[in-house]
Amino acid sequence: MFHLFKLSETTKKGFLILVAFFAIILLIFGFIYWLIAKHMQKNAKKIDGYMVDLCRYRIVTNPKQFVEAVKYYEQRNLYRAIKWPLRIFILTLILLLCYCLFSTPGTTKKIFTSFFDLFPRLKWQTVGSINKELEAAGQPLIVGISWMPVSFIPNVTFKKIDATDINLYLSTLFYLVTIVLFFNISGHALSYYARIRRGMAKSKTVFEKNLDQFNYHSLDTPMTSMPIQSTPPIQTNFDHEKNEQ
Repeated sequence: MFHLFKLSETTKKGFLILVAFFAIILLIFGFIYWLIAKHMQKNAKKIDGYMVDLCRYRIVTNPKQFVEAVKYYEQRNLYRAIKWPLRIFILTLILLLCYCLFSTPGTTKKIFTSFFDLFPRLKWQTVGSINKELEAAGQPLIVGISWMPVSFIPNVTFKKIDATDINLYLSTLFYLVTIVLFFNISGHALSYYARIRRGMAKSKTVFEKNLDQFNYHSLDTPMTSMPIQSTPPIQTNFDHEKNEQ
């Protein structure tokens, strides 16, 4: 039960560093999840702008048509939103591959790796790495698990880069374009998913008849005296396309 207190100070410190490290990771992922949830919540309600009118004018009259209408419009919106980002990415990739094909050997590796040389390398000192240095120096080893870090702050190193290498700039440009396009496409894809999910959820309640707030005697005109008009069904665009298929 009290084995933790029998561990060495180095091991205890390593455990605390790992706990802090995982806590930071959880906070980062939690923040990303919060951003995604806010984005989806904001964009999901954009289907209200056209679905309210489709229901009001009886173009959509049942839950199945409701879901089909949302999918029909949102698939078109998604295609229009991501077609150019995808084309730009494919064109950029083709141009880079053509450049690599007609360049010197090793260019392909530089194009796809030089960008990461701009970032620092983080390396945490562990009990095992320190013991190797102590063993080489003939000094007594420290007690602890070999893979555990001994400091929360890592050692930061930078790789030497050649500022005159054009491959570095091409690699940086490629990855920056890729990152921008990735966020653009991901944002539209998340919006599409959020709107489809909202459409499926609202289709179950929009056409629901509820007696909880209904009172027959509160009606000004009895239901039996109200004229009933039959209107022919209106075929929507998405129904027409579905029939043609």
